[in-house]
Amino acid sequence: LRQTDGFWVARIRSALMQNRLRLVHQPVVGLQEEVQGVVDTRVRLIDEQGEIVRPSEFIPPAERAHLMKNIDRWVIGASFAFCAARQPGLVFVRLSRDSVLDETLADWLRARAASTK
Repeated sequence: LRQTDGFWVARIRSALMQNRLRLVHQPVVGLQEEVQGVVDTRVRLIDEQGEIVRPSEFIPPAERAHLMKNIDRWVIGASFAFCAARQPGLVFVRLSRDSVLDETLADWLRARAASTK
């Protein structure tokens, strides 16, 4: 597990530094009524060959290496950019436990939101 995590940690850090994460926006569909402009956000890693890596492959090693706050902040920042460009009605973004418990997140969010306007 350590050897595999070491491999993934290097790839994740490289992807963060080289901006090789991508958001995937899936429309949310209501069962009883039409829902407009609501999307669910997912993250994908693009590997060194340009191939998409599913979260189930890189998220567990990122969690074990305490890299989820970095990934979450990338996702939030990219989501702000998406919202500014597309102006959806509502965007769902999942955060890791580490981010939810991070006392600096609220201030970071305020600063990021202010700089996005």
